[in-house]
Amino acid sequence: MLSALAGFVFDLDGCVWQGERLNPGAAETLRLLHDGGRGVAYLTNNSRATGADISAKLRRLGVTPAEHALTPLEILGTVIAERYGLSRVLVIGSVLAFAGFVIDMFRRPFNQAYEGVRQGVGRAILLGLEILIIADIVQTITIDPTLESVITLGVLVLVRTFLSFSIEIELEGVVPWRRGSAKPDRSA
Repeated sequence: MLSALAGFVFDLDGCVWQGERLNPGAAETLRLLHDGGRGVAYLTNNSRATGADISAKLRRLGVTPAEHALTPLEILGTVIAERYGLSRVLVIGSVLAFAGFVIDMFRRPFNQAYEGVRQGVGRAILLGLEILIIADIVQTITIDPTLESVITLGVLVLVRTFLSFSIEIELEGVVPWRRGSAKPDRSA
């Protein structure tokens, strides 16, 4: 059955390597497939590395040739560029907040509509920070638990916490742990 296949795509993290070590037999298997004329490509869910980074790591670990390494962000970027040309990606939450603002301008006084869009954009930023932290936690725990990645995660958590408090104070007018107390009047 495998003899009929012209190419193979291998997941890297956990399948081809564990951190900075190739799994037993990986280099030999990949070399045999390549020498046999089979196409070999590599896929990773690592959101921080580029295809060039992945190819360099493969070569460093003794896998040659190491072309055709794909990452989710590069695949997504290619799809967006092919479908829509070079464009900027906006956070959906911000777009929805601004759409809500336009609708609210006809329903409520401007200052209330403006307060709503500020809160919506702030919540979108907070959600984006949460997603980044979750991605880094998953990568740090499952893929590359090195001292550098743990320190990077720690710094990101500290930055996220500071930004979160800053945004919460800006949006709500109080620190998060005092949210249950009366909120200041921001209509002035």
